Amino acid sequence: MKLILDKWRLLALGGVVLGLAVAGLVYRDFRGFLSHRVAKTTELSIAKGWGIQKIAGELAERQVVASPLWFVFLDQFHGTGSIKAGYYRFEPGEDAATVLKRLRSGDVAKGRLVIAEGLTVREVVDHMRKAGLQEAVTALADPALPQRLGANVRSLEGYLFPDTYIYRVKDPKDDLVTRIITQGRKVFEQEWLTRPTGYALTAYEALIIASMIEKETGQVAERSHVSGVFHNRLKRKIKLQSDPTVVYGIPEFSGPITRAHLLAPTPYNTYVNQGLPPTPICNPGRASIHAALHPDETEDLYFVARGDGTHLFARTLPEHNKNVARMHRPGGG
Repeated sequence: MKLILDKWRLLALGGVVLGLAVAGLVYRDFRGFLSHRVAKTTELSIAKGWGIQKIAGELAERQVVASPLWFVFLDQFHGTGSIKAGYYRFEPGEDAATVLKRLRSGDVAKGRLVIAEGLTVREVVDHMRKAGLQEAVTALADPALPQRLGANVRSLEGYLFPDTYIYRVKDPKDDLVTRIITQGRKVFEQEWLTRPTGYALTAYEALIIASMIEKETGQVAERSHVSGVFHNRLKRKIKLQSDPTVVYGIPEFSGPITRAHLLAPTPYNTYVNQGLPPTPICNPGRASIHAALHPDETEDLYFVARGDGTHLFARTLPEHNKNVARMHRPGGG
């Protein structure tokens, strides 16, 4: 009898040892699953109707997670919440818990388009092409787009507001174009409401001046002063003589600007033509728009670049000529 009991004790002990060994292996496998990290950027499109087993299998096949079985367990262990369909991009270093959280929140793959102040429509289009946003490029080329968005103009120059735009990779890219233009109109309308009583220019004329200010100076403190010069010259019917407008009117311009450029008979040459150019010459930011609507009260009619991003201003032509000569002297400034 004692022999039989000893045999059962040995079997029970063996079972415990085996169970502990199996549990240890399972635990080690699970720890390995939890510690696994995405090694390289990996993309996956999850369709509507996919079950958790299908999703887990696709993730494991792409080595986003180490085990489909453990991912199913993790999904069930973390309680309620459904995985949302969409196009996902998983980045190096993400673990299984992070992947599950993103799938449940619908944190789909996103892109980032930066439009800097002073870019032209052509330059924005180049940025879009480099980012693979051909659908957005096509939308911008639609001649009916301005009217469809309520902008009664022949050119979108000035309407692509400088900002950082985050977009979902698989969303229609014409939606992105609509957002950019809508943002521009919203900002301009906000600034337009702040214009002083008796402001003489139309909204579109103000946008044109804002684009010129954007190209003339990158110094925020100078923008209203530059604006004051332009407004003064318009009032006195003096040609604006703005180099950036000349450059804009010359296809494939390659500097430096020459006398021949200044005499080129283009619609944008403000050395040849009186008044404003026919359209904006770039897409200005809020600061330049504000400056266009709030020009300094100044008697200055001229300015010349110092070469350090700032300018020298003058009321008279002789004073301006002295400034120009000063800037062209070796070590002038």
